[in-house]
Amino acid sequence: MNYEIFKPVRLLIADQQLGEALHMIKSLLASNQLFALSAELESIENEYTLMLQYFEQGFEDPQRIILFERLLRKTWRCANNADLAFHIKNCSTFGYAATKGEKLRNDQEGIPKKLENFTSDLAINELMGDSGLEQEAKIYDEHHDFIMALFGMLLTERQWSKDTANFFLQLILSSNIHINDALVLTSAVHLSLHNFFDPLKWIVLVEIYQHAHDDRLRQRALVGWSLTEIIAADIFPELKDKMKELAFDEQTHKQITELQMQLYYCMDAENDHEEIKKEIMPNLIKNNGFNITPFGITEKEDDTMQDILNPHAEEEAMEEMERNYKKMMDMQKAGSDIYFGGFAQMKRFAFFQTVSNWFSPFYVQHPDIRMSVDKMRDSKFMQVLFDHGPFCDSDKYSFALAMRTVIDRLPDNLKEMLDSQEALGPTMSDEEKQTSAYIRRMYLQDIYRFHKLFTDKNAFYNPFKTEKDFENTEELFLGNKIYKGLLFDDEVIVLAKFLLKRKRYKAMQRLLAIHANSESTQHCLLWAWAYFHNQDYDRAEEMFHTVLGKMPEVESARNGLAKTLVRMERYDEAGEQYKVLVDAKPDNKTYRLNLTVCLIQKEQYDEALKHAFQLDYEHPDDNNVKRVLAWCLMHTEKKEQAVKKYGELTKSEDAVKDDFLNAGYSQWIMGQTTSALALFRQFVAMVPNNKGLSLLQEEFNKETLFLSSHGIDKYQRIMMIDAI
Repeated sequence: MNYEIFKPVRLLIADQQLGEALHMIKSLLASNQLFALSAELESIENEYTLMLQYFEQGFEDPQRIILFERLLRKTWRCANNADLAFHIKNCSTFGYAATKGEKLRNDQEGIPKKLENFTSDLAINELMGDSGLEQEAKIYDEHHDFIMALFGMLLTERQWSKDTANFFLQLILSSNIHINDALVLTSAVHLSLHNFFDPLKWIVLVEIYQHAHDDRLRQRALVGWSLTEIIAADIFPELKDKMKELAFDEQTHKQITELQMQLYYCMDAENDHEEIKKEIMPNLIKNNGFNITPFGITEKEDDTMQDILNPHAEEEAMEEMERNYKKMMDMQKAGSDIYFGGFAQMKRFAFFQTVSNWFSPFYVQHPDIRMSVDKMRDSKFMQVLFDHGPFCDSDKYSFALAMRTVIDRLPDNLKEMLDSQEALGPTMSDEEKQTSAYIRRMYLQDIYRFHKLFTDKNAFYNPFKTEKDFENTEELFLGNKIYKGLLFDDEVIVLAKFLLKRKRYKAMQRLLAIHANSESTQHCLLWAWAYFHNQDYDRAEEMFHTVLGKMPEVESARNGLAKTLVRMERYDEAGEQYKVLVDAKPDNKTYRLNLTVCLIQKEQYDEALKHAFQLDYEHPDDNNVKRVLAWCLMHTEKKEQAVKKYGELTKSEDAVKDDFLNAGYSQWIMGQTTSALALFRQFVAMVPNNKGLSLLQEEFNKETLFLSSHGIDKYQRIMMIDAI
């Protein structure tokens, strides 16, 4: 099912193509039988038809711009309401949510009282001690059903009026409702907003971020409004006005920069899982003290022979485990989602069929984990999990549900261990867990799991969406022009370097296009590197020259310019830049090697050979140096030495296919046709997809002049191909 059929309409409205947008909405309503929106659409069409009639008759209307923009906003509301109706009709999750929330939608005024009664009922029941346990369970059951319905109502709310927006803003900020309820309702608004953009819902989330006293609520709201896809900012000037308020808040600057980087860490969860699975977990499993069998977990017996053969084995195994734990903890502290892979398979419990459960803060009284709690009533594990678990909330629920199925098969000593914090492995300190960055990261991991693993995930806008080739940059929310002015220069530099390190060159260029300060040399330098990596060499050259014009001593700019000129095959100019770099840093291997390559390209082999010999003397084990030296030797009178160097290269463990190709050339021009044939065959064998012969033919064509100068004519080249 394609759930994005209304996206082209939104793009038309954002481009202010009102007539075409109305026509497309009308067509979509008819083809999907969404007749309930027909009257709303017809009213807009009639207004626009009247405007067009006045326009055609040549009447001057001073209110024309205001009226046109008002119609754009009305059309936006109509399109989003139609999109919502489409989701309700075609997606079971939205249909169920709408049904659950319908009763509350008709009794909105009763919602605050219901939420406030929950906190007071709990307080009263707490006075009853153990005798109130049964009543407590009943209170939580009823409240959970109510929250599910309220979540469904908010998820399937049509575009808000100002009164509705103010009602829910005051409700969520109210100190009379439970913080868990405020958090879940904020997520419902955020989820609805992401699918069906509503400027009033966006502003409500910003207001929550600005005015909430609980940082968990502030960070949840921040994630909600920041990750919202805004494609029609021009028709909603109130968004820009709100953003101007945020631009003066240094804390917002810092947190939104951190959030953008955290988003990328989340998106790397699967890659991090592969690293943990292949490099870390095998060592942890090998060195732990338990056997995992189909019948339960048992302790490994001591290996007496191992004690004799290697008395330090146990100590070494412990050190290895500590190293791997530390590596995982370092990944986690850096922002990696190290637990995603381990818990991904544990999202198949019925618990996760309910949308609101994905966004519920972990609490041991949750009705859907009561069986787990009851089964472990004699253990402190649930409380330990709640207090110290280094997991996001949805993973805590997974853990709790999974423990119910294995608790009976655990050995007694492991059951005892479950009562301690150590049972959960490496944990974060209480101070770290109270930081805004940690709170935000945990929530990001919750929503990442939802968008990755929920049954109906395709029906929801995914802010983590990206392409393997990184061409798509939707995840770069700071690349939206509405955020222009919200970052300080230093923050732009931090983010650009972060993206450069992660090879997100398209995103880096987009970020700088919005936020770069053309007066900042550092910004211009980063922009030049972005152009370079995106293969826009003309603009890269221009930008590197700009930086060097202001600060000729900037080494990175000169290096970048030299690289750019090489890519443009302007080796004379590139060589001049590398000469400057080599003069400044004569011991820099890379600069001298690149200078040598430029000299080779200009066929200045004697001068190139001097540099190549020096490099080989200083770096005798560097194969890249050997390759450059061998090529120089082959183009001078030292061909026997070239054969020797290529022999060393082809015998090394990291030999590449071009080593065999060039080694073949060196043997061929020395008249060793049989040896050359064997080397060319190895080159062909190393080319994938049976394309070796065609590639070899291309290489022969490139080196026609070189081969001909050594008496190898076209017929010999043809025969060599046929012989292979």
